[in-house]
Amino acid sequence: MGDIYRDLAGIGVEVSGVKPNRRADIERTILHATELVNFGDRRLLGFLASWIVVHGGLVSIGKIKHLIKTEKRGDRQVLSALAHIALENKFHVWKPLAGKFPQRVLWDSDNTRSALELRGSDPVLIKAGVRFPAGFLRIRTSDVLPIETLAKRHLQVRLRLIFGVNPRADAAFYLSFESLNANALKRRIGCSYEPANRIIREFREAGSLALPELNLQ
Repeated sequence: MGDIYRDLAGIGVEVSGVKPNRRADIERTILHATELVNFGDRRLLGFLASWIVVHGGLVSIGKIKHLIKTEKRGDRQVLSALAHIALENKFHVWKPLAGKFPQRVLWDSDNTRSALELRGSDPVLIKAGVRFPAGFLRIRTSDVLPIETLAKRHLQVRLRLIFGVNPRADAAFYLSFESLNANALKRRIGCSYEPANRIIREFREAGSLALPELNLQ
């Protein structure tokens, strides 16, 4: 479980005592975390929800869909619950992920079911079929770095702010710290071979894969 908290810290969740992984990929971190939600401590769902409330517009939904299809990543129902949270916060780009599923109790136990009987289900999560006691999901935007700070600490975020949420921004992110051919790059950034190959060619034609230091203040 330690690696997921390092990755979450890397994309801007303030996790006490955890060294951030500054190379954490946003979509892979989200998908990996959804797989662990039902097996880790309950903070994980709150961290995910809090991050999405603050930074839901930074996410590439197309890349998430590609990774689900090609790498079989993520818990689709938990991801759907997060999508409904994103929609509640006006991040409408998440709508394709907001599906319906049979009802399922998270952290199923006698205590959880007693709380559900007493409080009912969270009104947003239940839209995805996720039964979780109302009032138990801790969403705290103070647990998440603001965009100005995050852009200085995580290159992928910085590049998306400059170039947009697209494969070119992610290509620059990955090529900034490792040499990749088109086949390897397409797997990293979640696209087909042709655009990955074109991006590498165009970066080389520009004379360098190194990015200039930019002052965003």
